[in-house]
Amino acid sequence: MKNNSNHSTTDKPQLLWLRHFGAGVCAGGISRTCTAPIDRLRTFFQVYGLDSHARMTISTTVTSMVKEGGIRSLWRGNLMNVIKVSPETGLRLMSYEAFKRLLGQTSTHEIHIFQKFLCGSAAGFTASALIYPMKTIKTRLTIRKTNEYKSIVDCIMKIYRIEGLRAFYKGLLPSALAILPASGIDLALYETLKRRIEAYKGYTTNPLEKLIVGNISNGVSQFFIYPLLNVRTRLQSNVGKTDTMTQILKRLWINHGIRGLYNGFSLHMLRLAPSSGISFLTFEYISKLLGAKAL
Repeated sequence: MKNNSNHSTTDKPQLLWLRHFGAGVCAGGISRTCTAPIDRLRTFFQVYGLDSHARMTISTTVTSMVKEGGIRSLWRGNLMNVIKVSPETGLRLMSYEAFKRLLGQTSTHEIHIFQKFLCGSAAGFTASALIYPMKTIKTRLTIRKTNEYKSIVDCIMKIYRIEGLRAFYKGLLPSALAILPASGIDLALYETLKRRIEAYKGYTTNPLEKLIVGNISNGVSQFFIYPLLNVRTRLQSNVGKTDTMTQILKRLWINHGIRGLYNGFSLHMLRLAPSSGISFLTFEYISKLLGAKAL
């Protein structure tokens, strides 16, 4: 089977790393900016949805956010989101391509799906571990009240002064447990499904097909790890200051059952569906422009 994502054998490895990183940075920034309002809405549901006295709805929450801070408030925290997501996406996709080459993917040989899963898991963990403090800052900025933090720097200083350095790594364990299988499934399934479609139809997949495949692969991966992401967001928000991962999981299950573990999941997927497709499409397109085909 012909590998449409092969890199030219004349490309220098360091140039491939740089091109893939640049393409991933663009992909992360564009996809997250397009879906920022949904991301803020999802965060509110994760943190406050089960604890509010009145049942939260999408319309009432959006209305409340706009009334509190105007239309621009829907993008509150997006700068931090882009600063965090862009390099993380760049590192993840760059690492994925690099790990594939280390396991033997060449212009004439494509590694099998389990090896791609390992590459995707390793790439996801590498990126997440390096960027994690930004995720905590982004969560605090997203759910902050007007004038609670004057800037990103002010947010960082207040968290450090009041809660210490460990506060930036709250939720790291559930995040690590979630990102390993999620990133592996997402990247391996996306690339494998796309290859199968191309082999079956005999032509390169079009943008709509890539969008659908990206949504499927991301949806499968997120379904399995969402409860851990839910716990991570609650830990980062610091709403329950002394809670641990196991305490939150136990309380969610006892008080709310499966609904508690998957609170906000529909909003999570509503954001990720277009975000994942936009990210993959942008990464492939810019990588191709830079002469370093990927995925």
